[in-house]
Order: sequence, then structure tokens, then C-alpha cells
Amino acid sequence: ECLYLQEFDSIKELRHALKNWFTFYNEARPQATFNGRTPNDVYYKHVIKLAHNVVEKIPDFYPLIRR
Repeated sequence: ECLYLQEFDSIKELRHALKNWFTFYNEARPQATFNGRTPNDVYYKHVIKLAHNVVEKIPDFYPLIRR
């Protein structure tokens, strides 16, 4: 959408516009695919869940590490 609606006079201007678009798209624009959540919301919720699962398993491996 960003590229089709604007003309850019320089690569620097294009990069700036794309950076702004990606930030908006990932952080502020709700997505129907994600039930109104942003891609960042979905991604970071998944990362936090994975990290929590890893931390929960650390005590299981701790005796093996101490050998």
C-alpha cells in the first residue's frame, strides 16, 4: 500500500516511508487474521509463552547440569 500511493524522490525518502509503514503495520494496525490484534501482539505473546515454557523446564535439567 505504501509503495503504490506515493512517489519518492530519493532512496532515503523511500526508506523512511517504508520504516514508518512497517512500524505502523506491525505495531498499530489491527489485523483481521489475528482477531483485531497487531502482528507484534501475536508475536510477542508467543515469544513470552515459549520463554515461560523454557523457564519452567529448567529445574528438570538442573541436576544434569550440575554433574
